[in-house]
Amino acid sequence: MTAAVNTAATEHKRIKWIDSLKGFATVCVVLGHVADGYLSAGLFPEHRSVLDAVFNVIYLFHMPLFFVLSGMTFQTAYGFEIREKGRTERLRGQLINIMLLYFFYCLLIGCFKIMFSGSVNKPVGVKDLLLLWGKPIYPYWYFYVLAVFYAVFSIKRVICMKSAVLFPILFCVSLAGTYADTHDWFQVQHILFNGLFFFLGVSYIKGDLTKLFSPAPAAAVFAVSCVTAALFFDDSRYVYNVPLINTVTAFGVSVGLICLFSTIKIFGEMKLMTYIGRHCLEVYVLHCFLTAGNRAFFPKLGINNFYISVILNLIISTSLPLLFGIITKKTGIYELFFKPYGFLLSCRKKAAEKQNNQEQTTQQRKM
Repeated sequence: MTAAVNTAATEHKRIKWIDSLKGFATVCVVLGHVADGYLSAGLFPEHRSVLDAVFNVIYLFHMPLFFVLSGMTFQTAYGFEIREKGRTERLRGQLINIMLLYFFYCLLIGCFKIMFSGSVNKPVGVKDLLLLWGKPIYPYWYFYVLAVFYAVFSIKRVICMKSAVLFPILFCVSLAGTYADTHDWFQVQHILFNGLFFFLGVSYIKGDLTKLFSPAPAAAVFAVSCVTAALFFDDSRYVYNVPLINTVTAFGVSVGLICLFSTIKIFGEMKLMTYIGRHCLEVYVLHCFLTAGNRAFFPKLGINNFYISVILNLIISTSLPLLFGIITKKTGIYELFFKPYGFLLSCRKKAAEKQNNQEQTTQQRKM
């Protein structure tokens, strides 16, 4: 998920356990969308309780965790402590890249949904494409919110505020965020709710709130969040939609997972998860096309077993985007799909060089 998440940090600044945790979070995103797709389509009703449980658990934490990781990436690559030349230009370029990714993939999946309106769970129309400036198409609201966080946290006055002051403010804002229902307009609800988690990632890299991530406190808040989730866990509602409780559970699980992956080597160095984490953007932007397509196509292939269908959908929807990323890198078109701003800059540079060469050729002929 996010060159927005993944390529912001330069290669030499990578932290292996963060990539591993990104990979884990990415797999959770794909599995959550697989479960969501089957639930929305009414498939496998006899296994609805299993799908509900998977969906309920994953949606407790998966997007807040991704915003924590995004905050870590942001601070690693663009923190005000970094004095290297061109930092501001890189930050501006990354913000533009996030916005280009947002519009490109919203338009792409919007056209896909219009073309296959009879086979998708959440159809859209041309009107939705015209309203992208204020109302994202699922699931690319993440880019919309991330762009806001990049803009806000690039303000020195905000990022330099003491964590002891900003943390309780954002925690209260997150608690109240669920009540700010604007029907997805301008993503106000997601911005208010997830600001705490983005800040949590920034603070971790800055070295603030270090006691919170040590084993004992992390285990305590993780246990509290699990107990809280269990108390509100039933078939009639999803915990992530319960005001106040959703912040507590997402916060505790995110802190617990960060502590787990950063302190226990076997989790922090899982090769498969690390690889997926380094290429999470490819998986994030493409997997929804596959989860929906697989859901409709599997029955035509005679794949009707619930567990085989879910597992196969998860594997295909994760691996094919990774393969696509490899192919586009080898063919030299990777930037077109995943770093559009860099692609536009390279096109502009080539055009300028071509014009310059033509001018030189013309001058030589005149001589």
